[in-house]
Amino acid sequence: MNNNYVLLGIGGSGMSSLAHILIDRNEKIFGYDKKSSKQTEQLKSRNIIIYNSLEECLEKIPEQSILVYSSAVSIISLQNSSKNFHLMHRSELLHKLFSEKKSISIAGSHGKTTTTAMVSQILIDHNLNPSVMIGGDVPFMDYKGGIWREGDFAVYESDESDGTFLNHSANYRIITNIDDDHLDHYKEKKYLLHAFEQYACQSKEFKTILYIGDQGICEILLNIKNYDNLILVGQSKDFNYLQENLGIDINVYYKKFKIDLEDSSGNFNLNGQSYNFTIPYLGEHYLINASLAIALCLELGLGIETIILSLSKYKGVKRRLEILGSYQETKVVDDYGHHPTEVKAVISSLSKEKAKNSLSKTIVMFQPHRYTRTELLFKDFAEALFLADEIYLLPIYSAGETAKEGISSELIQKELLKLGRESTILNGGIVEDTKYLRKILQGKNIFVTLGAGDVWKWGLEILK
Repeated sequence: MNNNYVLLGIGGSGMSSLAHILIDRNEKIFGYDKKSSKQTEQLKSRNIIIYNSLEECLEKIPEQSILVYSSAVSIISLQNSSKNFHLMHRSELLHKLFSEKKSISIAGSHGKTTTTAMVSQILIDHNLNPSVMIGGDVPFMDYKGGIWREGDFAVYESDESDGTFLNHSANYRIITNIDDDHLDHYKEKKYLLHAFEQYACQSKEFKTILYIGDQGICEILLNIKNYDNLILVGQSKDFNYLQENLGIDINVYYKKFKIDLEDSSGNFNLNGQSYNFTIPYLGEHYLINASLAIALCLELGLGIETIILSLSKYKGVKRRLEILGSYQETKVVDDYGHHPTEVKAVISSLSKEKAKNSLSKTIVMFQPHRYTRTELLFKDFAEALFLADEIYLLPIYSAGETAKEGISSELIQKELLKLGRESTILNGGIVEDTKYLRKILQGKNIFVTLGAGDVWKWGLEILK
């Protein structure tokens, strides 16, 4: 492309991934981020100049540079700059790059990072050398969120939070699920559902794979009339629900794959034969994500036996049920889950692990993420956290939002009390909190730090 790219907020997961891709392509890039982090240090080690001051950045970068921004960045100050710059949204750059390949887009409220990692690992294991952009650190990419390689395929995670995922014209798509999230952008659920309907059916030439065991996906199927490009994946009960409860003729769809899910493995039915598959991670949600990856890779022409072999060696994503270590006899785990559905799935998985290994308690420390999400979903968070044996709450992680009066972790605590469950709100001081928690973590337990903020730091501090 022979351009100068300036990535604003380059330490963020999406921007840092794009930066690594541009470096692999030998593009000239600069970065701005007011905070130093592991991501910025990693990029500096690849000889990228990163400014901590936006003013200095705009002053020193070349004229005609392309400023790449996300929806989290205000572009007013950029538009008022005296220098001649070009502005490009992050999603536009992603589409521009990946449209050079046969692209695979993974979207959904939950599980898209894991599913993107699974598809990417399968393609890598098949020596297809895909380019990848993913919103998490994965070991098979040396913990970089993006790589650019010479293969024909490109796999990327599509962000529905601001609607820009509709800018992506991927050849193949997966929708994992659709839940009540990002309503600060969409305002009402019907607009969120409509966006996913558009994403699923942008062209008859694109193939979209959907998990029909999800209520949100069932809702969009009621409104989608273009069946030719849809591949449905679900259990027998899910297909029965579509037919008997929703009156949907399942025979009009391009392809259908039935799966059976057990505690630690699944069965994928193909051409009248059942193929057992396993994932080295706990939880039904991992098996669902894996079944979507299988369906996608079958559509690419790969063999099911080698797909399943690759999944059996799945290496995971950092902060997805990641085992940090042990404190005395307590296993310390960390997970990125920040929506009630994700919180419930994580605690359910760990509760099964507790029962399987005769452990005493599942202890959760949850850090709510964003004031807007807490305000909308505090009752659902309480119901999800109720599944844990002991609950500790941190103050809300703002993620750049302005604090809202009356919105705090106490909302969740009060709802838990209504359900008959006590919880403790910690003060947010990592040294004081972990000193207190070490006294609590006696015996054989599972302790999980849960949330999309910096709650993982408490887990690491406990292990020191």
